[in-house]
Amino acid sequence: MKAIVFENNENGYLQWIAANPEGYVLNSYRRISPKYMVLHRATCRTINEYLKNMAENAFTGGQYMKICSSNHADLSAWVNASGGNGFTKLCAKCYPPVSEPMADANIN
Repeated sequence: MKAIVFENNENGYLQWIAANPEGYVLNSYRRISPKYMVLHRATCRTINEYLKNMAENAFTGGQYMKICSSNHADLSAWVNASGGNGFTKLCAKCYPPVSEPMADANIN
């Protein structure tokens, strides 16, 4: 499966993560920056559960978008095609398992 980009599509994004609990989600600014490419598991509460103080469409609206795939290699390729050199961070809450070496990915 190739990477799927969700911008201003909260319903589509939430449906995708519900249907793909083993998948991966890349959180990125809508204005793509190689300095912010954070990898999560689709089940991570930080990218799939609304908090009281969150705006409507907080996941795929405003300044953020989500890029989803069933495997992290597709997301790594998307990052590289978008001008990045790899994930800038692996989520410290869900610890996505990345099997290939990621020199610039750090768990913080």
